[in-house]
Parts: sequence; C-alpha cells; structure tokens
Amino acid sequence: MRRFCLKFEGTLVVRRRNGNTVEFILSIWILILFIVLPLINLSALGMGYATAMFLVHQCSTAATSQRVYEQARDNVRTTSQRLLDSPFAKFSKMVPVGGLVNSGVDLYVDATEVASGRSTVYGPNTPVPKANVDPATTVYEYRTQGCFEVGPILSMAPIPFFSYIPGLGKPATIRVSSHRTADYSDGVSGEASGTLALQGPTTTTPNTPLSASGSGSGASSSESVLGDWNYPQIYSAIHNAGQEVIDEDVLQVPANASWVSTSINPSAPGQQLWIDLRSEGVWSTQQSGGPTYDADGRFMRVSQDYVIARNLQGWTFESDGTATKTVGNLMGKLDDGAPFIIGKLRLNFSPPGTGHLFLQINDDDGNLEENTGIQTVRVVLTKPAG
Repeated sequence: MRRFCLKFEGTLVVRRRNGNTVEFILSIWILILFIVLPLINLSALGMGYATAMFLVHQCSTAATSQRVYEQARDNVRTTSQRLLDSPFAKFSKMVPVGGLVNSGVDLYVDATEVASGRSTVYGPNTPVPKANVDPATTVYEYRTQGCFEVGPILSMAPIPFFSYIPGLGKPATIRVSSHRTADYSDGVSGEASGTLALQGPTTTTPNTPLSASGSGSGASSSESVLGDWNYPQIYSAIHNAGQEVIDEDVLQVPANASWVSTSINPSAPGQQLWIDLRSEGVWSTQQSGGPTYDADGRFMRVSQDYVIARNLQGWTFESDGTATKTVGNLMGKLDDGAPFIIGKLRLNFSPPGTGHLFLQINDDDGNLEENTGIQTVRVVLTKPAG
C-alpha cells in the first residue's frame, strides 16, 4: 500500500497578545469619540429644543390672559427666567441669547385685519400704539420668540473635525416661537381695557374670601357685570391692599387630573394668596352628559348606606340618616398637607403653611377618571409692599 503525504507550504502568522490589547483599546476610544459622545450631545440638543419650545409656549400662555400689555410683558420675563432654572434647561446647558431683560424671549403683537388678512407686527417688547387698536376689525395675537444656545454637554472642540459642528464642538443656536390670541384686545396698547376701567377702589380685607357675585366683603358694585375672569380687577385689589406680587401662575386644572402642580411656593409669614378663575369654566364629577357646575361645586345629599357601601370619604352624616357633601369645588394643598377649599374666587388669604401649591377638584367618590370639564385658574402670591 502506498502512502501519500501532502505538504502545504505557507506563512504562519502569529498574533501577539499585546497587539490584541492595543487594538481593543483603540476600538474603545473610537467608539467613545465617534458614537458615544456625539449621541450624548445630540440627546442634550434634543432636550434643549424641546425645553425651548415648552418655554416659549408657556410664555405666550402667560401673556395672553393679561388685561394690560405691561403685565403680559412682565409675565413673559418671569416665566422664561423661572423655566431657565429648571433641571431640563440646566442639563442641556441652555443659555438665553438677548431677549427681554436677557431672558431669551421677546414679546411681539401680531395684528391681523379680518377683512383683508393683512398683518402688522409690533415689537419687540413695545405695545401697540393706542391709535392703531381696533378690536372690531382686527385680531391681536401675542407672539413670543425665543433664542437660546444649547450644549454641548461634553465639548468635542479639541477634535478637529467636530470643533465646528453646533451641538458637538460649539453651542447650537435654537430659535423658536409661539403665538396665542390676546384675550383682551384693548390691553395690547399698554392701557387698561374699557371693562377694567369700570372698577372702583376695593376694600378687600385679609383672610376674607369674596363671593364671585359681588356680595362678599369689599366687592365693588361693578364686579357682577365684568366677564372673563371672576375678579378682573385683582391687580388693583392687590395694590389697594398694600401688597406686591412675588409670583403668579395661570394654568388649567382638568377635572380628571390629580393634584395639578402650580409654580407657586408660599415660603414665609405675611405672604398672601389671591386665586381667581375664568368665569366660563365648568366641570363635573360625572361622565359626559351629567350636571355641570362652576368651581364652587354643588351640594349633594345621599343616603348613609350609599356612602358606607362605597367607603366614601369626606361626607358628613346627618341625624336624618343622610350624608351631605359639597362636591366639585376647587381645592388646594401645600405639599402633602391637608386639602383646603378654594372655590371659584378666594382673595387675600393666608396659606395654611408653606410649600408647593397643588390644585384639584373635590371629587365625590375619588374616581377622577370619569370626571369631565376644566377650569382656568390664576394664582397670585403677594407680600406686603415696601
């Protein structure tokens, strides 16, 4: 038997261990420099853009509900500065570029003639000349325009290719805008509207809630004919009470939402709360089609067996075998403190402590999901002037 032997000739390559290590480390550095760091910075850029959009939207919302242009402009400034201190803005290294008092946001008024569709822009940060205000023929919108620089979180400027890329090697400039129709067209001129001019001096006393109908203590005779807000002369009342505004917030409180957060934080003795609502706001503790009511709620009387069977809270047992409760009124609480009743108007009252203010409907059975409707709430925090 013959045996065959095959011989293969070639070069045997032997890889060194230290070569593998060097290549691995190099691969890790390439991964970090070209993938991980750009992704981190791009994520911050996306968050910065979303934060900027939210910021200018909140600014336009804060402006649109004000009766006087100066107050709308102040709200834009304070809202922007407050949101620039938020964790999202700080994480994305958001820095305002110009704007009203270096807030990054400018306020414009867009005036559009209904008949012709022609638009005129006023601003930035200046009211419409009174001679040019004609609510009968023109629609007025507050427009907030923001400009910010964002990032980078981890600067890649030392790397030649990335040094000129916005968001990676240098800050990216973001320009965003938001607009909403002005609730009070007369106020865009910087002067109070004719409705506001009807108000007389108020004699609101501390810790005394006023009724929206004008029957409460210190209500002027013109209150009942003033629409829109339940108490439109709130800022004059604050001035006449010897108070000055520390902070304010205008927000919506849906009936199906649990403890909606405001931006208000009473923190010291002597601070007062002024809470007002839009007069058209209605809601219900029942599903669509049920009875609706304002933020003063409605009085309910049911059997005690009904309350016991459902383990309902907050009901008062009467001697006749019934249980009573006012439901649907607006409530507030500070942090995790005990809830307190607000209703549709409560002015110049001392908060029951300190902490972050939350708002919610006073539900009848604790099932918020079935509730319908919404309330627009204006909360003002004040302190003694001077």
